[in-house]
Amino acid sequence: MPNPLTFDLEQIQMSKLETKNIILVGRFNRRHKQQHLAIMMMKKVLEEEPDAVLQLIGSGFEDYKEECRQLARELGIQNSVQFVDFQADIEAYYRNASVMVMTSAIEGFPMVLVESKSYGVPTVAFELDFCELWQEGITAVPKGDTDAMAREVVHLLQNQTFRLEKGMEARKAVEKFRTEDTINKWVRLITGIIDGNGVVKQMQAEEEKVTEERAMEIYQKELEFWGQEDLRLFD
Repeated sequence: MPNPLTFDLEQIQMSKLETKNIILVGRFNRRHKQQHLAIMMMKKVLEEEPDAVLQLIGSGFEDYKEECRQLARELGIQNSVQFVDFQADIEAYYRNASVMVMTSAIEGFPMVLVESKSYGVPTVAFELDFCELWQEGITAVPKGDTDAMAREVVHLLQNQTFRLEKGMEARKAVEKFRTEDTINKWVRLITGIIDGNGVVKQMQAEEEKVTEERAMEIYQKELEFWGQEDLRLFD
């Protein structure tokens, strides 16, 4: 079951997608958000788009954030990577962005993806088997492949028509999570559990379910990527 939107979608003005701004929103965490991979990607983006800017927005582990700053300096791109502290009101950053990137190792229902889609900002992200919202407006690349991510980001920055199309796809995709519609789903679910009137079975039939076989397939992919010890960190 999805989370409802925490904002009025009708009040949000979409980004015009006219800048060279690339954003990544999330807490600084090496194992989870992997911002250092976005910096490595940015090095390649700048070879094709020297005016592009990467904005890393969020708080988190200060030692890791400093490690990311040092990486940007070592790559010689410190002037093209901006470190922005946590923002209670992040609207201006979404509205001034043309691309969002997600370098996360694992996600469930990332609200930053809901937010970026609401502003019509297309996203390039690593493939995430467990992530919901994995539909319109997103370009997925293999996990850890910063070269592939850079190519897709450059493609978006250099092709306005394609960028606008992906932005509109993103906006339309998030409309199904409108607060009223999502709350109605939860009410139906809870009422069905209480009354035992078969609503739960009906909703299960309406929603795509991950079978045990599929779940094991996903687990094996995660195991191959992370290794046994690293995967335990997410238990």
